[in-house]
Amino acid sequence: MAKIEKKNYLFTHILIIFLIIIILFPMIWVVSTSIRRDAAAFSPRLFSDRVTINNYTDLIFQTPTVPEIMQDLNKVSTYIGEYSDFTYDEAVKESKEKLTSLKSYLQTTENNMKAIGEKFDFIYYEFNNGYDSELLKEVNQYVEENDLGMFNEMISEIKSEAENYGFNFPANDLEQITKEFLEYRDQLYSDYLELNIEDEIQKQETIKAIYDIPVRTTLWNIRVGRKNPDNELVQQFGEKLNELKNMYSNLESEVENTKTKIEGKLEENFSGLLVRENEFSNQLESLEKQISNLNGEKNALNKTIDGLDNQIQAVGDIYIPESNKIIASYDIIKNIDLSNIEPQAPMFGDNAEFKDLVSEYARKLPQFVENMETMEKYRDGTILSVMRNFSEVYRYLDNNFDKIFAAREEKQILPSFEALKNLTAKMAISLDELVILSERYNKTMSELNKISEELNNLRSEQVSINEEYKTFETKNRKTLNFMNQSLSYPNILVSKYFSESEIENFYESEYYAKFMESDFFKGFTPERNRYSLLLWKSSLDESYEKFTMGRNDMDDVISKIRSNIEVFENNIDDYLRINYGGNLSSIPALTDMRDVYISDFGPVNANIARSSRVISDLSYISDSYLADSMKEIDKDLYEIQHSWEERIRKPFLRWLFNSILVAGMTAIITVIITSLAAYPFSRMKFVGRSSGLYFLMIVQMFPIVMFMVAIYGILNFLGDYLPFIGLDTLGGLIFAYLGNVAYNMWLFKGYYDTIPDSLEESAMIDGATRFQTFWLIVLPLSLPIISVITILTFMNTFNEFVIAKIVLQSEVNYTYAVGLQTFSQGPFETQWGLFTAASLIGAIPMVILFLTMQKWIIGGLTQGSVKG
Repeated sequence: MAKIEKKNYLFTHILIIFLIIIILFPMIWVVSTSIRRDAAAFSPRLFSDRVTINNYTDLIFQTPTVPEIMQDLNKVSTYIGEYSDFTYDEAVKESKEKLTSLKSYLQTTENNMKAIGEKFDFIYYEFNNGYDSELLKEVNQYVEENDLGMFNEMISEIKSEAENYGFNFPANDLEQITKEFLEYRDQLYSDYLELNIEDEIQKQETIKAIYDIPVRTTLWNIRVGRKNPDNELVQQFGEKLNELKNMYSNLESEVENTKTKIEGKLEENFSGLLVRENEFSNQLESLEKQISNLNGEKNALNKTIDGLDNQIQAVGDIYIPESNKIIASYDIIKNIDLSNIEPQAPMFGDNAEFKDLVSEYARKLPQFVENMETMEKYRDGTILSVMRNFSEVYRYLDNNFDKIFAAREEKQILPSFEALKNLTAKMAISLDELVILSERYNKTMSELNKISEELNNLRSEQVSINEEYKTFETKNRKTLNFMNQSLSYPNILVSKYFSESEIENFYESEYYAKFMESDFFKGFTPERNRYSLLLWKSSLDESYEKFTMGRNDMDDVISKIRSNIEVFENNIDDYLRINYGGNLSSIPALTDMRDVYISDFGPVNANIARSSRVISDLSYISDSYLADSMKEIDKDLYEIQHSWEERIRKPFLRWLFNSILVAGMTAIITVIITSLAAYPFSRMKFVGRSSGLYFLMIVQMFPIVMFMVAIYGILNFLGDYLPFIGLDTLGGLIFAYLGNVAYNMWLFKGYYDTIPDSLEESAMIDGATRFQTFWLIVLPLSLPIISVITILTFMNTFNEFVIAKIVLQSEVNYTYAVGLQTFSQGPFETQWGLFTAASLIGAIPMVILFLTMQKWIIGGLTQGSVKG
């Protein structure tokens, strides 16, 4: 009997599972993002348990929020927008309904705020009745397992490496000084508890003075000590704070002394390496400083150049427009024979001033032109060309001015002479600037080129030294790393001693975390949320503080809105009568209500959002019975924000209906046209049949977007005569989509070819016409291909974006795909929640269509013919 070999498909199964995960992940992300409350793009968590269905309700039901109700009240009271056709009675009824909704929102907000406050009270009650001691145990255990273990490991590695190099660390008193400092600090906290300070600011300042690193007492002296000059305990406490400060200064001195001793021993053991590294460091630091200084000078010179460019362009704006007139006048005068004219110099008046200006131009323009010829930017420009012409003109005028002046009354000369005089006087306002500007420009450019050359040399030198240092570092990396670690050794020791000390209260826990996150030990950068457990109490306090601030501000907002509601309610009949009939008088109560929201709700929203974010993060590291209350607080705060948030509403359901209509009509018309058009190609023989099929294939090779300009022109033309199929109409979009029929004709033709001719021949023998055989036999048997083409056409049209974006301009006419893009164009970020929710809702019509027609897709082709 043959032995059956068992094959191992483990790798295949793993590959399949991996591919399934990769394929399904986008869908899972879309679904999860559509129901999450936080910003998916900025959340550190891939998936979130902060879920809501508000993204769906906002798209489908679009229940108005508080600011939207205020806007609607303004519209109703002034009979504008969708309320423009309301009668007085309808406006009164609508206004009262809006006011009822608004008052309901206000009451719900107050109830939610009260409930949130009670949940905070519950959390603090549980914290003060046992949870605080449990949490402190967890904190100390966490520090021991993570920080103390890490620092011990660092110290062990450094000492092991030191043994390999035969290096001994110098003796130090860091352990004793650190422990004395920490013990004295603990005693100081006990003394603080006996002070019974009532002022909250003074309490916080005292706690900060005790636990903050480095120790600072200046602010404490100002905010606490000086405000309690007669309190002997406070003054004694201030002296103890100064002693704590001195102890920390001793600790810092010991750290620096130990580093100095280590540096000395490193110089003994690795003198060559240390000297060389310091040389590299000093060289690179010096180069960086020089480059930075030169960059500053270069930027300043570039700004000067830009200013001079603007001034030169301004001069050009004066001279260039007049150049044609001046050249034309010059050409006339130049062509006149002046040899027989007796010179006559003007003695006074505007002609004398004209002569002086001509002489000045003749003297300064050549110098300006010479300067500009050295300016690369203007060498081939219009300004230089004009100035060269002007230089020639005024040199000629200067040499022949007296003769030209003597002949000025002649018919040929007079117009040109007067034109030149007027234009010269007009341009003279910028004459003094010409040479100065060009000289300053050349001087500045020379300095800029010099600095650029220096910068290039310094950068080349910097690159060379960096490459040299990289080679040096690669060769001695292990030793250099040890030397750097050795210099951090005192800081590691102090950090270790801090982590060894038991944390006795949550102030100490908070400031321990801040100390570890400071730059005291630069070789240790904690990852995000590493110390979230140690900051538990301070985070809770922050969340409650922000909630309290938001609640107080919200109470003020609600109070102001209620007072305006009362005024409006008491006068609603009069207000609505005033504006009925086209009069548009603003109603102060409604205007003030809106102003209160705009000016006062911002801080409320900011405080609530921060409180919600902090309490949500806290729930992940809290025991379940507290975490549930925290999540409820987070949810309630979100609901308050959501009900008070001002939104830009989108007619999403209208977009969805537009897409269903366009895709449905396109699919139906495409099936009708292609099923009829493909039948002759399958069953009949006629001239051009074969070439016609190939022509259809060739046409299908070009995407419809290529014809978009032509389609746009056709729709623009048709819209003048048939508005329902013009631009920005659904009919015009359907017309544009019908250009994609050639491929479907090939599908129909290929499917018709598989249906036996004998079925139609038998029916025709029995008296059926050709159309009857097509309608009663071929089409029923073609339901599978009809289903496929319907689904493909519907899906392609439903999701099409480019053509719809070009044809449709009005938001109300957008299709689903075009409308979906608007959710990615929010004022600050993509609205991922609404975007993904809209994507999933938009998939429903396609799923329904597919499920409805799947039985024909999978049905057998010959099933109908056998039964027939």
